[in-house]
Amino acid sequence: MIKKLWMTAVLLATLLLAAPSLSAQVGSSSVVSTKKVDAKKVVKPKKIFAPVDKRWENTIRLLYEFPISAGIHYDGMYRVHKAVGIGIGAGYNYVFMDFNHHNSYQRVPVYAKFRFYLIGEKRVNPFFGIAQGIDMGFYKILNNGDFTAFNSNSRDIVSECMFVGSHTRLEFGLNIRVTATKSIFFSIEGGASACPSTHYNNNRWKGDHEYYPALGLNLGFTF
Repeated sequence: MIKKLWMTAVLLATLLLAAPSLSAQVGSSSVVSTKKVDAKKVVKPKKIFAPVDKRWENTIRLLYEFPISAGIHYDGMYRVHKAVGIGIGAGYNYVFMDFNHHNSYQRVPVYAKFRFYLIGEKRVNPFFGIAQGIDMGFYKILNNGDFTAFNSNSRDIVSECMFVGSHTRLEFGLNIRVTATKSIFFSIEGGASACPSTHYNNNRWKGDHEYYPALGLNLGFTF
């Protein structure tokens, strides 16, 4: 009997001595596992502003070309992909002065357009575009050989002329998305435009044309 009591006392003493060690191990393992869970929570998903669905987009674009030309254009584009848009456009430009002349005339460009967005789903998207089409120009020849805008009513007009030439543009810009479907953009563009030739003929509604370099700034609104 005494022997059994002695063995029981020894067992209880052993358990009491081992308890703090076991508690420390359990505590440390729980801390480690908590740290692992916290580390996983730190990893954040990639931010996107909003998905870009396949859709038709309308753009009104205000244009200024150097040295003195102002215009307004409409571009209709279908987003076939978050990074790609294909469409058509048309506009009106009043040319007060171009690189080759000191006379005014009017241009009506009609063109096809391609645009590639570098980061389609972000709030800010750099992009580049290409436009190719025709320029229709309207002007009137004065009796001194100069020309003026087609809406002029000067008594010195001797011939009314029109020309049709090529319209080419390469555009680089920055698109800023305001909502999922609306945005504002700024861009610069360069290329070549048709303009009245300094050597004209006197046939009514026929005008020779030549080309001059075009450099412009755009402010656009897409909706």
